[in-house]
Amino acid sequence: MTTIAPAAVPGTLRFYIARAAFYARVVAVLLSLVVAGRFGVAALSRALDVSTGQVATRPEPHVELTPAILPEPSAMSSARRAALEPVPTAPLVNAGKAVRVTLGIDYGTPRSEVYVNGRMVGNTPFLGDTSCKLGQPLKIELVPAKGPPLTYERQCLGGSLDITTAPP
Repeated sequence: MTTIAPAAVPGTLRFYIARAAFYARVVAVLLSLVVAGRFGVAALSRALDVSTGQVATRPEPHVELTPAILPEPSAMSSARRAALEPVPTAPLVNAGKAVRVTLGIDYGTPRSEVYVNGRMVGNTPFLGDTSCKLGQPLKIELVPAKGPPLTYERQCLGGSLDITTAPP
């Protein structure tokens, strides 16, 4: 059998301590509710952003000059042709140096698994980074829940790499 403590008599020290303890509990519960509400709002807004395929920030896409975009060589001046020629850059000088590459993938079915050189790095739409060595190949695979995987072969050049179209 449990005993019930007698109620504190108003005007005594026990009464004021009990009252302070009650108010401290009320304040703690209210603060907990505010924090839980804040986490709920943050989780809901994050879930809505992910479900609509919005990505927080995206790097500028690489501008690749394809033969369909380039004019005929005879129509270009020699200075313009020289400007379009690839210039030897750091990858040739620092081949094998480890670098970080920002990878942005906005292609394929949503929630497809993204593999880089056989290692899963996330799901589409994907914005993240991975490490590689300059000049070495990157094998990027998008594996949807249904259907065949999409495989991309790219060269590690550092900087950023965007995938927004079907593989060649």
